[in-house]
Amino acid sequence: MEETEEYYDEDGPGNDEDENVQRARLSLASIFGEAEVLEVDETQQDESLLLANCGLSDETVAALGKRNIKALFPIQKHVFGPARAGRDLIGRARTGSGKTLAFALPVLENLLKENSQSPPQRGRSPRCIILAPTRELAKQVEKEFQESAPGLNVGCFYGGVDIGGQIRQLRSGVDVAVGTPGRVIDLINRNCLDLSLTRFVILDEADMMLSMGFSEDVEIILDSVPAERQTMLFSATMPSWVKNITRKHLKNPALVDLVGDAQSGKMPDAIKTMAVHVTQEARRSILVDLITVHALGGKCIVFTQTKREADEVAASLSLVHPCEALHGDISQAQREQVLKNFRNGKFTALVATDVAARGLDIPDVDLVVHYDLPRDTEAFLHRSGRTGRAGKTGSTIAVVLPRDRSYFRRMCAEIKLKDVEYISSPSPSAVMEASAKQVLRRLDNVDEKVIEFFAPAAKLVLERGDKHDAMCRALAALSGLIEVPKPRSLITQEVGLVTMRVMSRPGRITLPGHVMTIVRNVIGADGVTGLGRVRLLQDDRAGMEGAAFDVPQEIADKMMENVEELTKRGFELDMPISLPEEPFRGGGGGGGGRGGGRGGYGGARNQGGYGRSSGGYSSRGGGGGGYGGGGGGGGYGSRGGGSYGGGDRRSSYGGGRSGGGGGGSRGYSGGDSW
Repeated sequence: MEETEEYYDEDGPGNDEDENVQRARLSLASIFGEAEVLEVDETQQDESLLLANCGLSDETVAALGKRNIKALFPIQKHVFGPARAGRDLIGRARTGSGKTLAFALPVLENLLKENSQSPPQRGRSPRCIILAPTRELAKQVEKEFQESAPGLNVGCFYGGVDIGGQIRQLRSGVDVAVGTPGRVIDLINRNCLDLSLTRFVILDEADMMLSMGFSEDVEIILDSVPAERQTMLFSATMPSWVKNITRKHLKNPALVDLVGDAQSGKMPDAIKTMAVHVTQEARRSILVDLITVHALGGKCIVFTQTKREADEVAASLSLVHPCEALHGDISQAQREQVLKNFRNGKFTALVATDVAARGLDIPDVDLVVHYDLPRDTEAFLHRSGRTGRAGKTGSTIAVVLPRDRSYFRRMCAEIKLKDVEYISSPSPSAVMEASAKQVLRRLDNVDEKVIEFFAPAAKLVLERGDKHDAMCRALAALSGLIEVPKPRSLITQEVGLVTMRVMSRPGRITLPGHVMTIVRNVIGADGVTGLGRVRLLQDDRAGMEGAAFDVPQEIADKMMENVEELTKRGFELDMPISLPEEPFRGGGGGGGGRGGGRGGYGGARNQGGYGRSSGGYSSRGGGGGGYGGGGGGGGYGSRGGGSYGGGDRRSSYGGGRSGGGGGGSRGYSGGDSW
């Protein structure tokens, strides 16, 4: 069945939503009460973390050395002691902190020691079973064990592939079995997987494994394992319900907390969070520019809510960025190939549903984009955790539709995310500059065998004339930009409009109509007809007020030709690359643009909006004083309120024409402006 996209009303998800949406994140200390909790300082850097000082066998040190691992993360060192001593254990760590190796080390050290004392037999049953929620995570755990202990026989068992090969591997004997619950139960029921000799049980991503959706499967498997065993849970988060379920399966566990109260349920410091407000219509095209500018040719994961959207977004992105989709309808073989190619840099943008949000080991992801916001904060954190891993920094961008704004604010509040940077859609110049930088990376990736096929074309290009010009053209074509991208409004994201900004001292630009006056006086009445949406602005630090407004490119060019004249009159005019998150006041009215709907230029509700059916250029005066108003509003200056003043252009804003009389009390009087 196709996944359905989540919609949020003004009040956000209902109170009857799953507990996952509402529950608070608790530290291990608050979850397990009296239990002793070892909180690990993740920033700790001392010689005790060096492999030579961790009490590991020479065989393990040598295997880790081949992987260029010279020291352990804090959680790995502090887990190793109690785990090797045989204690049950709960370890909490953020994604990318090394928890997989943390539970692998003590187990493989025990198994290697046993194998050295008694050679392993063919057909042996596994002494360790590791359960993982996804096939991808299971394969990553298998890889971690194989690379850390090549002498052990490790098997990985998951659905979506032929079970025959897995059965044959079990018959030959394995030391460690890694698998997903469904396939593990299937093998047990077929009497192919014997867990009677299993002494180590590990649940990876424990919060997911022990949630209501997986707990029943886990219990069936645990019933097949001897009661005398060592059980370890590892997870990036520890919701409160873990306490009740783990009480059944763990005995006096050691608790290792790499997150602590201060970081519980929070975005890691290594991840920069940004958000961009977009319209539904412009969302997909803006996504392309966001990846171009903020990923800079590096790896990027885009998360969607539905499989269909993942396919459609991937198809759209692939016109500019090498891209593939990943979701539940993709076969296991294709899924593995997609992930392999992504890791190896064969393509740079992966569009995925939440199937890829947890457990995937994809190094060096530079950017995560929430094309659709997830259903809860936990998913938001796990998605974002695909970047900023293993001591590296990363960025995440939330693409926020109008209907999701209040929900996004609540989500940020829940995870105490206060430093969100609100960005605008990238400007054409920013897109071109970023594309130029990425071309250099693409040149480095060209296979030597390909070059000879382009040698004749290169010769012809160089013979055309100026070599520098020819090189620039070739690089532009390689980037995919053969013409300057069309401008896009920073206010409405409408393509073809340029957003300009005019600022002055307080009191001079307090109404959208003031912008109209400035434009008209600079380039004449023709400029007024091209004027689009207006947003009032305030710069408290500079002590200035003003407005951002949309105009076609040709009008913007004419306005910029008169910058000096405007400067003499006390106005600052420019074309900003971004705008503040919220308008100073007023701004977009009720949603209509030029000439339509309810409001456009007007301010708050019922304050007009340069459109039909409700008011016009009035300020705080209800439906009064509309510029071309209509229903209830008044034409030029009716009801005496804030109308576009007629008569001499230098007269005050509001007076006269058709009797508006006494209108603009804060207008441009006489020599104050023009």
